[in-house]
Amino acid sequence: MIGVPTYSLPDDVVCYRILGPWTDSEIPAGLLKQHQLKAGSWGELTVVSGTIEFCWDEVTGVEPICLATGQRIVIPPTVPHHLQIIGDAVLELHFYK
Repeated sequence: MIGVPTYSLPDDVVCYRILGPWTDSEIPAGLLKQHQLKAGSWGELTVVSGTIEFCWDEVTGVEPICLATGQRIVIPPTVPHHLQIIGDAVLELHFYK
């Protein structure tokens, strides 16, 4: 199996927008299909409660990452990804530049 990509926010970024929290029934449909952040924008997804699967779409053979309550994942610019909801979940998304 191929290693799971991990990313960290650059030290010089500043949060410019917060979306959510969303329940599993409120999560925008666009997050559930392949998408990517614009060049220069970073994201940080937090699972407030419940469980989701985060899928990196740029590399084949990488298993979805299971994220549970309190866990976060950093999303870099221009890297394709999508979410899969597993039961009840509440998510929050922070954007940085």
